[in-house]
Amino acid sequence: MHRQLVFRRGMREYAALVRAQRSALQPSEDLLSRLVYGWGNSGWSAGNDYAAACVREAATSTGSILECGSGLTTLLVGLVCKSNGTTLHTLEHHQAWWAHVKGWVDRLGIEGAVNLHYSPLIDHGEFDWYSVPMGALPPRFSLVLCDGPPETTRGGRIGLVPLLRQHLDGALVLLDDVERPRETEIARIWRETHGATVEIRPGEAESGARGYARLRFPDRS
Repeated sequence: MHRQLVFRRGMREYAALVRAQRSALQPSEDLLSRLVYGWGNSGWSAGNDYAAACVREAATSTGSILECGSGLTTLLVGLVCKSNGTTLHTLEHHQAWWAHVKGWVDRLGIEGAVNLHYSPLIDHGEFDWYSVPMGALPPRFSLVLCDGPPETTRGGRIGLVPLLRQHLDGALVLLDDVERPRETEIARIWRETHGATVEIRPGEAESGARGYARLRFPDRS
């Protein structure tokens, strides 16, 4: 009950911040901590640094945004998209969790800005990844928030680029959990195979914060 109260109050505060700050959006560490606590998906929810980066980049993005894996960032970025007139496409493989997040999307009135796709994980040959609704996606994304599928998935998050490279010309990709060996290797592969530039933003070891990588893909058009 306390978590729910904290979350509702935090979301009201965050929504007011989005309306006031727009492209200069920078939620405080305290607000993000309250939202993460209130959301309550411990162990799976994005850390403060990654959530702040998602919000910051979404606030200045002028094109469509792709999110791999849904959760708190879906709501935070969705409110930004509604304010800015952009759209978020989110892929979620877990049906019950998809329904939970969809309930919050509807409750916040951001269903016009957030396209939450139920996308089960399927066999793509060398890896498992989302069943991508190609016909429902825009031709290009300016920003990709890659925090899924789960670490235990065969191939992890590697499937993003092989399946959607044609949508990523010039895109910025935020890859979470880059302190894990598999994500470090994925960033290396995307750099060496697809020419992405890679900037690592390490987490703070003292606080246990997870790091993430910023990858920029070349525009081949």
